[in-house]
Amino acid sequence: MRLSGKTAVVTDAGSPAGREIASAFEAAGVTVLVLDPLHLTADIASKVDIAVFVHAQPVASAPITTCAVADFDLAIADGPMAFFRLLRMVLPDMAGRGHGAVLATSSIAALNGLRGRPADVASSHAILGLVRSAALEVAPRGVTINAVLHDGDAARADTVAEIVLFLCGVDARNVTGAHFVVDAGASASWSSLGPPQPVA
Repeated sequence: MRLSGKTAVVTDAGSPAGREIASAFEAAGVTVLVLDPLHLTADIASKVDIAVFVHAQPVASAPITTCAVADFDLAIADGPMAFFRLLRMVLPDMAGRGHGAVLATSSIAALNGLRGRPADVASSHAILGLVRSAALEVAPRGVTINAVLHDGDAARADTVAEIVLFLCGVDARNVTGAHFVVDAGASASWSSLGPPQPVA
């Protein structure tokens, strides 16, 4: 992978996936900066080789008809809007240097519609859409942008971290605009209505 000596920003090292990612980077010799996208300055961004956006999943879960507007707004602000800000900060310098890697971790809700979780679905879909669109913009400049979608199971956080490290390394230089799923096969059996729902 040859990541030693690089500098990475990780936006949330408090979640299980974020902790594993930060620890894995440090073990590989990467300098890790844990920052909220709002606190990422131009000076710091100019030194970043790797940026990892760890999507904090919305806490509230309710059908569209009862989902509070404030909860939906918060999901968008903490999800795709925060990721958009991160991209705006790091991509100019990465593209100027001709190399860089951006990763977004998000929910497998990005893969389908889910009953009763409009905020989660909308924010996760938007993040994946940004990954794909931004990847097309900077691919000619040597920058890769990918996503790792997972089900939030803390027991699988180490697998998320392993995939993130691979995608940041030179062996993945031709992988961009892609998403990788870590959910032990759960989403493979979803119908168009989403995963099985508990019986009331």
